[in-house]
This record gives sequence, structure tokens and C-alpha cells, in this order.
Amino acid sequence: MQLYLNRNTLFNRLDPRTKIINFVSIFFSAMLLPDILSQITLLCIVLIIGKLAQMLKNIKHLKIVITMTCFLSILLWSASYPGTKDVLFFSIEGAEFGVIVAIKISTIIIAGILFLSTTKVEEISLALIYFKVPYRISFAFMTALRMVPTLISTSHLIIDAQKSRGLDLSKGTIIERFKKYIPLLVPVFLTSIRNTGTLAMALESKGFGYQKYRSYYLKLKMTSADFIILGLMLILCISVIYYRMNFF
Repeated sequence: MQLYLNRNTLFNRLDPRTKIINFVSIFFSAMLLPDILSQITLLCIVLIIGKLAQMLKNIKHLKIVITMTCFLSILLWSASYPGTKDVLFFSIEGAEFGVIVAIKISTIIIAGILFLSTTKVEEISLALIYFKVPYRISFAFMTALRMVPTLISTSHLIIDAQKSRGLDLSKGTIIERFKKYIPLLVPVFLTSIRNTGTLAMALESKGFGYQKYRSYYLKLKMTSADFIILGLMLILCISVIYYRMNFF
């Protein structure tokens, strides 16, 4: 299981450095925009990019996570945010602020999914190295990204194996079902530790970190499309800063 989808689109062909800057720009914009209308506008822009990149498939896979995150954000802020208009234990101002935070989180999550859906892990690692990030840190980040799909696949295998032995995870209350999942975490973590030990031995046998400088198979090259996209992102960031400073 992996997020990357091999599509012949403009966004797949962009330089990974451009994609990283795009994600940071969207994150920066989402954090600065202060009202619901501007947040919805930014979210629509991200969704349009996802549609053009043909990556909405991965977003649909995480729709439950996004929905639950938005629900909890609105609920918590409505109950804790001080306001002048209250309905029972919830404030109207808190609900409005919760909606803003929910849209903000959704935009950042979707932008991250699009970034991982259009960029290979090896390209992300190499882009970080081009940004002068030490190779060891870049490799650790790349390994972490690779481990997430492995953990998910391992957990699915373990759950299916336990179901074949008669474990029913669909019956009982929410607390009872949650308790049934706890023992399944043990083999998942043990498998992860075993894989980590194997990876460490493989790196040592190949002399990882022996040389300070190393060569790379992939070569990154910016094209005119990259500079156009970067220019659009620059305009977006300037517009967001201007909007924040002059209207709020």
C-alpha cells in the first residue's frame, strides 16, 4: 500500500523541489487566512489541483479521517472557545472558529496527500538533499515514509489472520471493540522492530555513512513549468499576506 500514483500529468512531472515549496506555500497560506470564505477558497484551489493531478482517489481513502478531524475540531472549539452567544454549553463564536480550524486542517491534510501522491519517496529524499538537508536526516525521513505503508499492510494481515481464527471485531460496544484491537498492536510493533533490525544490518553491511559525499542516480532539473508554478505560489503567498494585513 502506497500513496504515490503514477500518472502522466503536469504535477507528476514537476521537480520535487517545486512540489515541496508548493506544499509549504499552501500550509503557510492556510495558517494565515483568518476567515471562513478565504479558507474555503484555498480549499477549493487545492481540490482543483487534486482533480487536475488525478489524485482524488487517495483523498477518498482518507475521507473518514478528515471527517472525524473536522467534527472533533468543531465540537471541541464550540465547547471551549469563549463567546457572547451561547447555545447550551456551546458558543456560536466557538463553532465559527471550529469551522475555520476544520477547513484549515482539511486543506493541509489534502495538500499533503497530493504531495505524497505525485512525488516518489526517492525524489523527496533527493530534493531535501538539494535543499542542503544532511543525507542521514533525509534518509531517515525517507525510511519513515516507507515504513508507514508497511505498518498499515502488516496490520491488515494480522487483523485478517485473527479474523480467520474466529476473532469478531464488529460486535460489541465501541469500548469492547477498541479493547479487541489492543492485543493486535503487539505483533505489529514486534514486526516493525524486527524489520528495523534487518534494515540496520543491511545499512552496516553496505557501509552507510562511510563517505561524506556520495553520488545519486536521480538528477533533478527545473523546467519552465516549475518556474511558472513557483511564480503562482509566490503570488498566492503575497496575496495572503496582503489580505491578512489589510483586511484583518
